[in-house]
Amino acid sequence: MSDHRPINLYPLSSYTFGTKDPMYEKDASVPARFTRMKEEYEQSGMRRSVDAVLLVHEHKLPHVLLLQLGVSFFKLPGGELQQDEDDVEGLKRMLTALLGSASDNAEPVNWVIEDCVGNWWRPHFEQSRYPYIPAHITKPKEQTRLFLVQLPQRAEFAVRATTNWWRRRCLNCTTMPSATAR
Repeated sequence: MSDHRPINLYPLSSYTFGTKDPMYEKDASVPARFTRMKEEYEQSGMRRSVDAVLLVHEHKLPHVLLLQLGVSFFKLPGGELQQDEDDVEGLKRMLTALLGSASDNAEPVNWVIEDCVGNWWRPHFEQSRYPYIPAHITKPKEQTRLFLVQLPQRAEFAVRATTNWWRRRCLNCTTMPSATAR
């Protein structure tokens, strides 16, 4: 693996964004989510999750694509892995389910999962996550790995009707010498 691989960034206009049938959250509230997480932890141990960092450019400035859930909640696409599921295969499965086109005519996206670019730990059944395991924690509750995903030059994506796309300019990516705007 080379330290200086180019990452191709394609313009946001290269992608088509549509919608598909809505999918609703498993939990009615954040406390309900953490109650479910605690029950699952007692049965299966630490939750493993993966998220995708999808980069595009607009006016030759890098942007990260995020999913908008509700009015003020934004997240990277991804989610919880199944028991003993490989990180890369699980992320491909989730990206296809979350973003795959609803059109029968659309070509399926060939997800190219690059390097792991981040690792976050949830020490308790709370919202706080850290890029390290705090020294006093011996059994973290969740590990989330972030992977850079190389997008194809063109693709058609669709999100659930309860979700929107949102992009955020990535200021510190503008100095990345290996990011190539195409």
